[in-house]
Amino acid sequence: MQRSALVLTMTMTLAWTLAGCAKPPQAASDAVKQALDGARSAGAGTYANGSLRAAEDAAARLDTELKAQDEKAAFMRSYKKATELAEAAQLAAQKAAADAEAGKQKSLQQASVAIETTREALGQAKDALEKLPKTKAVQAARQPIEADIGAAETALADAESALAAGKLADAKAKAAAAGVAVEKAKAGLDEAVKAPAKGRR
Repeated sequence: MQRSALVLTMTMTLAWTLAGCAKPPQAASDAVKQALDGARSAGAGTYANGSLRAAEDAAARLDTELKAQDEKAAFMRSYKKATELAEAAQLAAQKAAADAEAGKQKSLQQASVAIETTREALGQAKDALEKLPKTKAVQAARQPIEADIGAAETALADAESALAAGKLADAKAKAAAAGVAVEKAKAGLDEAVKAPAKGRR
């Protein structure tokens, strides 16, 4: 009987000792937080929102598991699953950062192409304006065309400034606005060329 009690005491002591060794994976949790902060700083919220949400969901699962273990008696806690979840969350956050960088590069390329394409179209419109016949009917159409070309130049300059500042969404929006103004100028040029024959005398 005394031997059984001794064995039980030793077993309980061993269980409590082992429980004392089961500690939350604090370093891994900190690494997850750092990786998430890095992803957000890289612009994942803008350029890789889906990947960022996946990483945040993975971090939330880790928090839920840690809370579940904390609510257990000390000798029943196990952080094996939490460690695995922390590793998965860190990988997800790192992926979000990488996806953000890829998305940023894609947006940069798109904005640059839009600006360059619009700049070429604007140059063509300005050349066409200078080549318009010097008749009264045609010259009367110059003012709205010049206004559209001026608006395009302003929007294009704003797009280039936004691109230089790294504001890629703004750069694309301004380039699009410049493109619209150029198209209006081209439409005006087409109408001016088709001016009534009497205006050409």
